[in-house]
Amino acid sequence: MKDSKKLAQPFFKWVGGKRQIADIILDEFPSEIENYYEPFVGAGAMLFRVLQEYPNLKHVHIKDSNTDVVWAYTYVRDSIDKLIEGLKEIEKEYNSSEDKQGFYYKRRTEFNELIRENNYELYRAILFLFLNKTCFNGMYRVNKHGEFNTPYNYAKEVKFDYENLRVCSNLLQKV
Repeated sequence: MKDSKKLAQPFFKWVGGKRQIADIILDEFPSEIENYYEPFVGAGAMLFRVLQEYPNLKHVHIKDSNTDVVWAYTYVRDSIDKLIEGLKEIEKEYNSSEDKQGFYYKRRTEFNELIRENNYELYRAILFLFLNKTCFNGMYRVNKHGEFNTPYNYAKEVKFDYENLRVCSNLLQKV
């Protein structure tokens, strides 16, 4: 790591994430790069490290085959205040709920309705991040109909890192 300051971290979990091995991978990078391409960005552990450690990047291109991942990045980059407002609301509702499992499954049903409608409104990104935080191991799994079906993980409380989300939003302005 080139700097001892706290680095931005991915704002959701993703199977196959590179957070644990980012330093090893970055050791193989050249000392300067101008272009960065990430075809399967996932949670973006490498993306956020590259954005922080290579401030002179000219072009950054990210993609993912999962459209909810792409839209989560888009809303973090373009609508951070509204996203945080929605996350705070769902966090408060969940944490005060006596039936957290029921709350989770109701939100999962709402998320799947948005999937069926092909609706990418802000609420879908909020639900995506909430479900990722409360589902089993942050897994994104769908059934043969394309509906999210990962079970609940019995999270006692949800707390989003809003400071990190804002840092990520600022970094994503380059993308």
